[in-house]
Amino acid sequence: MGPNSFNVAHVIGGAKEPNSISSNGLLSAVGQAGNVVPDIMEFVLDIRPAFPDINLNSIVDFLSKEFKKQNLEFEVIKKKHDLGAWYTPADKLKPYESIALKYKNKSKPLYSNPRESGYVDLQMFWKAVGSPVSLMYGGGIGITAHTPQERIPVKDIIKERNFFLDILKKHLKK
Repeated sequence: MGPNSFNVAHVIGGAKEPNSISSNGLLSAVGQAGNVVPDIMEFVLDIRPAFPDINLNSIVDFLSKEFKKQNLEFEVIKKKHDLGAWYTPADKLKPYESIALKYKNKSKPLYSNPRESGYVDLQMFWKAVGSPVSLMYGGGIGITAHTPQERIPVKDIIKERNFFLDILKKHLKK
């Protein structure tokens, strides 16, 4: 998916009218005359950071400074999520290295750089369950990932199942 994901999910703007702001503080109606320069706008951003140093506050600070440079006012009306990036330091994954090496046929573990690996939806779940030590492991043919030709051979699905069974067995022994 690439590093950070940024999506302008919703925009409303136009000429401010007496009934433009709803009781919950959101912009709900604007004048739409074609010859009027808009003086109010509301937008919703969906930003999914791929590394830990980008968070809701850093994004709001950045946007505030950029708007101020343009002599525009900027106000955060509502913050829905501040989930941040899913990140487990490599040293916390050491107990799982031997299992990963067994299934990946490698001599040493390969850790992804969080600045290059990209956002994954697991981040939302990870934060919701208390940010435990976590790793991702996937089978399939790497060059076909996220393409119309994506596929996972049955032997790789079995390998993935066995990998996760070994992880569970490790925890059951504790």
